[in-house]
Amino acid sequence: MYVFKRDGQEVAAQEWPVWVQLQENGCYGLCEAADAQGVVLGGTVYSLSNRTPMEGTEEVTAEIVESVPYLREKVDTLENRLAVQTSATEAVFAALAEAGTIDQATAGKYRTIFAAWTSDADGNVWEPGVYGWTENADG
Repeated sequence: MYVFKRDGQEVAAQEWPVWVQLQENGCYGLCEAADAQGVVLGGTVYSLSNRTPMEGTEEVTAEIVESVPYLREKVDTLENRLAVQTSATEAVFAALAEAGTIDQATAGKYRTIFAAWTSDADGNVWEPGVYGWTENADG
């Protein structure tokens, strides 16, 4: 897999990049990686930093990486971001419920989604005045 970067920032990662070189007639032609002057990423032609630059294109570096570890790292990053967002959403839900902004029926309906915020150690739903729910309320 190839990872393409511009100014240190990842532009794209591709298993099978579309390699191009500038033809005598001014058009880009497909070619093998060894002969490439550039690569097509998201419909845009980029020059490769270690090759003859093509006028009117931005330059990228190409790095070969192992696919599985690279993709695993990307998945881990996304899962971590999701966990942070979920935690923030849960906190907002609890605050809105406590403030009475969310009615009891709605709060009760979604209490299992926000389990860490909606029940005590015994599994009881919090009492009115705390989050507006009654013990063992049906959702």
